[in-house]
Amino acid sequence: MTNGTILYTGNFELPDKNAAAHRVMNNAKIFHALGYRTAFLGVVRNESFDGIRQSSFDEDIYEESYPESSKEWLRHIFDTKNIRALAEKYDDVRMVITYNAPYAAFKAVKRAFRNTAVKVAYDCTEWNSYADGSFLKQWYKKIDGFEIEHFLSKKCPDLIVISSMMERKYHRCNLLRIPPLVDLSDPVWHQKREEHRGFFEFCFAGEVSNNESLDKVVQAFCMIDDPALRLRIVGITKEDYIRLIPSHEAAVRSDDRIRFEGYVSHDLAVKYTLSCDCYIFVREKSKRNRAGFSTKFVEAYTCGVPIIMTGFDDIGRYIGSKDDGILLNDISVEAVKECMLEMAAHGKSTERKLREVFDYQSYVGETEKWVLRSHLQS
Repeated sequence: MTNGTILYTGNFELPDKNAAAHRVMNNAKIFHALGYRTAFLGVVRNESFDGIRQSSFDEDIYEESYPESSKEWLRHIFDTKNIRALAEKYDDVRMVITYNAPYAAFKAVKRAFRNTAVKVAYDCTEWNSYADGSFLKQWYKKIDGFEIEHFLSKKCPDLIVISSMMERKYHRCNLLRIPPLVDLSDPVWHQKREEHRGFFEFCFAGEVSNNESLDKVVQAFCMIDDPALRLRIVGITKEDYIRLIPSHEAAVRSDDRIRFEGYVSHDLAVKYTLSCDCYIFVREKSKRNRAGFSTKFVEAYTCGVPIIMTGFDDIGRYIGSKDDGILLNDISVEAVKECMLEMAAHGKSTERKLREVFDYQSYVGETEKWVLRSHLQS
């Protein structure tokens, strides 16, 4: 017997193919602790099919085809057929949570459930006006980003947000602030660390997105002439990196201290993070990055490794000493290099323990209050 079903919908690739998938799966564990079943409608890339289908991972995970053409995108934004089809599979739906949906798509979902007892909420993890693709898509994304930031709170009384900056912006709503979370009971966090004897390893592990400055990390590392240092890059191959940054070809081909691991499983990416001596990633200080909360940071911080990263609003509160890491206020290549030298000189941490701050169980109480305020149980 449950308190009902919550539907989580969005462009996440379950069970663990992107940061969005990790977020919704861990948030669902909170709802499970409160007595709710969660059913998901995610996406599958590079496959074309109509409607929705049940995944092979779990009976409550459903998939739809990721839109590619402009026509498919328009249908994806305005057509709620697939969400309604999922809702019809459960007779006790209490809420639909749309994850980073376009503003027009959210309003369409609201209309679809207007004359029902189903609440429609929004999980907002980014203010993003950037898009690849056609001019039309880029133009639409700019408008949509503006609408999400400035109009969402007028249409959505129940909001889950990822950062304090969003919390301040949407303060008139029924708000729940949840950073990216982990499940510390998962064996992935208890893997045996690999010892790096004789060298100090920096590590970047994750998706190389358009807001990363991985090139500055590589350039800074190549400026340090120390054979006892190593840089491991997880998530992109050497050849793909060279295609992305052609000017670095000579450097990365000649420097055998840099190891590109390419795309690996989440388990292996966490193991590399657990085993490194310092995790590093650099991002521009844009509003988009300030409004978000890095999953990379959460995973590295949970692993107990020191971190070099750009200092953003929420993250600054977790860095108190060099055992925690260094926050970059200046993200020039020279500044990155100096921080890498500083962390290498500080040496390897002698004691590392998993940190529990971002374990999902820490957010069960606040989520329960949010649920009660939303009258989900009425």
